[in-house]
Amino acid sequence: MLNFDDVDINRIKLMERGEQETALTYACSMRDWGYVEWLLERGADPTLLEGKAFSYDHKKLMELMEKLAAANPSQAIQFTAQYAKSNLRLQLDKYKTKFGITD
Repeated sequence: MLNFDDVDINRIKLMERGEQETALTYACSMRDWGYVEWLLERGADPTLLEGKAFSYDHKKLMELMEKLAAANPSQAIQFTAQYAKSNLRLQLDKYKTKFGITD
């Protein structure tokens, strides 16, 4: 039987081409929404790596977070904070693009 109790669900991994990924950002990039939901249920943080997980399909990720928050009210506070961070990041990115600001 597999045991995931000691796995760091939010571990950041450096990939072959130098990009950084978490299990959640990778699952979102592959559109593996079942795995995304599983990771969120276990506490994966979509705001890591400057909210990269939201960049693949913001709407779908938010739907999953809302579904999990409704099913488990104790996660609702966590997801609300993560949602606020993601919206702030999206607004900042739009502002940077609009005015040609680079990091």
